[in-house]
Amino acid sequence: MVEQKSIHEPRAQLLSAQDAIQDAERLRALVLRNRQRAEREVQLRVPFMVIIEAVDQLEVDELRLLAQRLEERLAGMQH
Repeated sequence: MVEQKSIHEPRAQLLSAQDAIQDAERLRALVLRNRQRAEREVQLRVPFMVIIEAVDQLEVDELRLLAQRLEERLAGMQH
């Protein structure tokens, strides 16, 4: 037996799948921006080659974590 369900806002338009995806992406970007604003920032003057050399020393799991963090940071800067 199928349970009949009702709509809370019967006159509201339903979002298309693309609209729902865009809303989710906007929400994700907003959450990331808010999280970044809440984090304390410290300016460090480090030569870029020091960063590159440090990255070369990371293990696979650490590299994946770094890649994920960089992707999140770039996504937050694009909006």
